[in-house]
Amino acid sequence: MHFPDPDRFDIRRAPNRHLGFGHGLHHCLGAPLARAEAIIVLRLLLHDHPALAFATDPATLMWRTNTLLRGLTELPLRVG
Repeated sequence: MHFPDPDRFDIRRAPNRHLGFGHGLHHCLGAPLARAEAIIVLRLLLHDHPALAFATDPATLMWRTNTLLRGLTELPLRVG
């Protein structure tokens, strides 16, 4: 297990040496671009919708069971 409490969504988790872009020789060449795009999108989303919140209890979020792709099956959000 790389993180304590890995099934809990924590956007401020630190340190977070993300494993999703591979490692070493197989590290994704597009990783810096993907990270920059994600930062830009999240900043714009949070700027335009400052009241953004979960539309459901975070404890009820469902995680994918696929070992190749980790993530939520859905992330219901309330915009206002």
